[in-house]
Amino acid sequence: MKGKISLILVALMLIFPVFSREMSKAEKIAYLAKPAVVRVITQVVGIVSYRDNSGRQTQEKTGTGGLGSGFIINPDGYVLTAGHVVALYHRYQHQKDKVQQELLKKFVIKKMREENLQLNMRNFQRWIQRHQPQIVKMQANHVILLSNYKTFVYEIKKYSPFVMEGGKDVAVLKIERDNCPVLFLGDSSTLVVGQDVWAIGYPGTVDIMGQMGALDMKSVLVQPTLTKGVLSSVKADFKGLKVLQTDANITHGNSGGPLVDENARAIGIVSFGSITPDPLTGQLREAVGYNFVIPINTAKEFIRDAGVEYNIPSEFTKTYNALLEAYWNGDLFKARDLVAIALSYMRGQPDLQKLQAEILREIQNMPVLKKIWMQHKALVIIGIVVILLIVAILFIALKPTQTTAPTEAVEKQPEVAPAQEKATVLEPEVAGRVEIFVRGNKLSEEILPPEGAIVGRDPARARIVISEPIVSKVHCKIVPQENDTFLVVDLNSTNGTYVGGNKISQEVVRAGDSIQLGKKGEVVLIVQK
Repeated sequence: MKGKISLILVALMLIFPVFSREMSKAEKIAYLAKPAVVRVITQVVGIVSYRDNSGRQTQEKTGTGGLGSGFIINPDGYVLTAGHVVALYHRYQHQKDKVQQELLKKFVIKKMREENLQLNMRNFQRWIQRHQPQIVKMQANHVILLSNYKTFVYEIKKYSPFVMEGGKDVAVLKIERDNCPVLFLGDSSTLVVGQDVWAIGYPGTVDIMGQMGALDMKSVLVQPTLTKGVLSSVKADFKGLKVLQTDANITHGNSGGPLVDENARAIGIVSFGSITPDPLTGQLREAVGYNFVIPINTAKEFIRDAGVEYNIPSEFTKTYNALLEAYWNGDLFKARDLVAIALSYMRGQPDLQKLQAEILREIQNMPVLKKIWMQHKALVIIGIVVILLIVAILFIALKPTQTTAPTEAVEKQPEVAPAQEKATVLEPEVAGRVEIFVRGNKLSEEILPPEGAIVGRDPARARIVISEPIVSKVHCKIVPQENDTFLVVDLNSTNGTYVGGNKISQEVVRAGDSIQLGKKGEVVLIVQK
């Protein structure tokens, strides 16, 4: 008998083989690292008051700043970047007069070019004497753009200036957001010359192509670029501090972004490139293939000084990594549930939206038998075992030497029918289902009747019971509506009910949407028709 069961299981494995996706190492690294890579935007703008050529007093706007990259290292919104990426804002905080002079100088040079004046010190001073420019208002814009298009103001927690200014070119920033995607840090002391590395960030060349209309600007803003190279050498700067050299194709805008290893762990911070004279014009330009990176172990000193812990996964990161593993292993139904939870943490994240569309499309195109097998493996196996047992019993019963067996078999059959009939009669009316996930793992699936159900911790008052401290005794109520929608009503819960990251008193959601019980998203409900 055991042999027959084994043969059936082998046959099932041949019919429905374990499926895993063949993906390149670079694709996997991109999926793992990209959500935690951010764009760092720093700008100072001012209003200049000056006398125009007709002698009238007028005002004009001017500004300076730049874009860089960074990556999140702690769930509570701590970001690592290069010091020179945020140097302007650091000067604005500590040397406003110096920044004001930079703005004024940039404005005067722009006006001199408009008037076709030769750029020299004599003309510069004459223009100032004639027009008397003054900065009458100045403010700084300092924000971080996450991979789901959301912007947050940053503050500098730890800062070291650019290498050429005698610093280590590291900065630790903070934004007010929890449950952030996190990039883990590696160990730069174990690196080997010649090993593969990948740089991730927002190169300025891509920005220019977007501004020219060649690329979709929305994707330019939040989709970082990944380039592969090798660790060319371990050098030292002029102070004797270690720097890593790589031939990965990076440029301005990549500064502050991570250099990662094959395990998608950050091993350095992109810092600076090399310059060389153009053979035709003599002007300095970036030298391709000679770029330098601050080792991550150097950055760890600043992270510790700022009192920040690293290599701690957020709830989002746990869910996201479990989602990728399920998707790559072909467990599409688990991946479908996890991608909905991940999107409740990072609504609008483009990689998650792309994954969700691919997963749903593959499930829709899946053969019926394969769907049944993937959704109900245990039930299918139990069913097959039961069928084999029935076949074995009938085989024994129908043997000629056992004349009483057929009568016994016939007498036993009526006992099964009433039980099945009774179960059919007592089956409750179902208007929907609620899938319950606790810390990214599916806990259970509950029936939702037409009149709705209360969710809570108290079994005497709640139909759907979740025994988690963050859940109130009576937390919320879910009521099925028309057109595959559900009304979610918060019942004055202690930790709140959230939809799409926003706290609600009541909200209408669609089938497949997720509901968070509590802000951190440890408990997530997904409603289904």
